[in-house]
Amino acid sequence: MSKFAYYIGVDHREPDALRVTEASVRAYASKPVEVKRLEHIDLRRRQLFDRPWRTNEDGTYTDERDGKPFSVQFSHTRFLTPIVAKLDGVTDWALFTDCDWLWLNDIHKILQEADSSKTVMVVPHRFEPDKTVKMDGQVQSRYKRKMWSALMLWNLKSNKLPTVEMVNEASGNHLHTFAWLNDNDIGYLSERWHWIPNYSPTTEAAQAAEDQNRPIPVDAVHFTFGPPVPGMTNREPTPFDNFWTNELTDAYNAR
Repeated sequence: MSKFAYYIGVDHREPDALRVTEASVRAYASKPVEVKRLEHIDLRRRQLFDRPWRTNEDGTYTDERDGKPFSVQFSHTRFLTPIVAKLDGVTDWALFTDCDWLWLNDIHKILQEADSSKTVMVVPHRFEPDKTVKMDGQVQSRYKRKMWSALMLWNLKSNKLPTVEMVNEASGNHLHTFAWLNDNDIGYLSERWHWIPNYSPTTEAAQAAEDQNRPIPVDAVHFTFGPPVPGMTNREPTPFDNFWTNELTDAYNAR
């Protein structure tokens, strides 16, 4: 049993992004960290996930439960994180992120911001992208609390965690907006753990710090517009591209 574990959403179209996320979190961790993958195929085998979806001609997905488009294979399964963590014997906190993360500091430090009175901790981005298309031609949906679910630190002792039935039956909007929770059930983390290159800062706290010429450090980067892999379309260069590329090279050399 462990008190903390880290779960990464898997999209089989992004193996290099996943490789960088796993390699960078281990490189900066001050002590061993349990790193686990959330794959929809595995979760279907375990009878934890049964949402049907279809792949459209343009490579996007449509969920057949609510009829809405989504862009990554872990769009819904991410909300199974606390359920899977408990089955894995994790007792206190479980962190989820998308697979396109680059860690630049010790993941264990995020627990210094954990609030046991909350069900989930997120970075409260005010994310309102202008474009309707994101990386590789995927649909850029707009909704309340967008980007909050890309990083979620779940309090496994809360009695308001999502259930298997909820994850499989509720609409994507219900899940991604945390509609089953009261506002005071949601705690806020520093934007340092979820920096969006070419877009951050967006949170009130980070913007206020920058206005006072006290910019916050960047401890983890989310390449939501796509990492610098060859052939990735609809992305702009970022100041963190070389860090990502170097991490990928190191990960391949370590194999």
